[in-house]
Amino acid sequence: MTAAALLLATAASAQVLVITSGGRRAFDREPDTADTNCLGWTYGASPAIGDGGELVGMYVASDALTQHCRVSIDSAVRFGDSIRFHALRPDGSWTTGVNVIDRASLDWMNDAAFLQQNLQTYAGHVASPSVVRRDGRWFMAFAMSRDDRNLCAGEHFAAGNACGSCLDPWSYFVIVWAVSDDGINWRVRERAPGDPTLLGRPPTAAERTVPSNFKGLTRVSLVSYGGFFYIAAQYWTADALKIVMFRVPYDRSNEWGLGGEAEAVPTSLSGNLGSIVHTRDGFIAFNSASNRILYQTSQNLVDWTPAVLLRSSIPFFADGFGYETSVIDPVAIEGADGKLHLFFASADGDPEHGVARDGRHDCGIYSSFGPTAAYLGTGIYEAIVEPRTLRPTTTSLQPHNGRLDVRVTAFDGTTPAGNVVVADTTGPFLIAPLIGGVATFDLPVNALGDHHVYAFFDAQGDWDASRSPVILQQVPIPTRRHAVR
Repeated sequence: MTAAALLLATAASAQVLVITSGGRRAFDREPDTADTNCLGWTYGASPAIGDGGELVGMYVASDALTQHCRVSIDSAVRFGDSIRFHALRPDGSWTTGVNVIDRASLDWMNDAAFLQQNLQTYAGHVASPSVVRRDGRWFMAFAMSRDDRNLCAGEHFAAGNACGSCLDPWSYFVIVWAVSDDGINWRVRERAPGDPTLLGRPPTAAERTVPSNFKGLTRVSLVSYGGFFYIAAQYWTADALKIVMFRVPYDRSNEWGLGGEAEAVPTSLSGNLGSIVHTRDGFIAFNSASNRILYQTSQNLVDWTPAVLLRSSIPFFADGFGYETSVIDPVAIEGADGKLHLFFASADGDPEHGVARDGRHDCGIYSSFGPTAAYLGTGIYEAIVEPRTLRPTTTSLQPHNGRLDVRVTAFDGTTPAGNVVVADTTGPFLIAPLIGGVATFDLPVNALGDHHVYAFFDAQGDWDASRSPVILQQVPIPTRRHAVR
């Protein structure tokens, strides 16, 4: 069964999608070295698929650490993330990449007089490219920040940044459209001078006031299907995050390939939008969930199955044990072999250049540093996803010589691999890798009294989850001694 055929399988088959192999850091701004990994970021991958269905390259959003704010708004330097293209070489390596949409691509951003008189048109960043090929042309939907001369990228915090306030002006994102004949030279559509909006709107007065979280449409996934372009987008309202769907008629004779206005269509997609994959048997949507990936399936882009966990057989690779936000913008393509080729942005490990994957951010960054901090040091990682029938397991927990031994056993005689957790129901827990199906712990249960301890093997790879019975560990309360009178 191919991965795509899961769309037609019944629940009784008990098959799920599993990351079975891969895990390498495929490319970043400088793919041939790890020395500059922490000096930039690369995320938001969108595969470029040739006429024969083969992968020929990748579009990404990217930037390097630069003093963007030490110049005036007329300077070409005062611009954040750009969209780049990396070509896939015949040997499987990737080129360094070139900018294909940046400030130079936006006519009004290069007209100083117009810009000074229309500051609300200032685009500070472009991101989330999503590209399809149809009838010999390339079409791209992407996100662009507006009213963003201080390069805040839709983040609104009182302290602002080096460029100025992030509350006034109140930056937000819209979806923009572009067309190319060769995949490198792109023309950006404008519906009016300085306004390239395809989808989206400015915030209202109420939405520009804290605690509003209005960011607009921040992520996009484009699908060419039937007589339409379908555009899924992640929409930040003043108080909620949701996924919305639009469709636009396709017109081959139109300069932009658009045959009419966009219309909203219902969708039951949920979570944080990653991307939608159009397979030969239907559609699969991948969504990021901090350090894991969820997926949903559909036959019509409207009705979607409930989200299911994408399991991983690679330690610290979308398996729930990596650092928070270690999975960013997952996307996949279906290969000629029926397997799914998965890509996402992260910053944990670059084994080909001697940097091990260990579950920690390679640049020492944590989510508490700010909402965009996790992007620093990111590159694009790749892996193979295949359907698997999960193997049932049992987990046992036994005290042994002052330690705790955990054993995970599969019913079919295989040896489970991955990480196992031992936890005290009152709080502390530890994680360790299974070696030969066994892990040993020193559990910190130093507090006095009774402790109810259990082990949990999360679903990883081909093996299903299981949990041990709770055992009682006691830290005795010292006996009081009474003074002799």
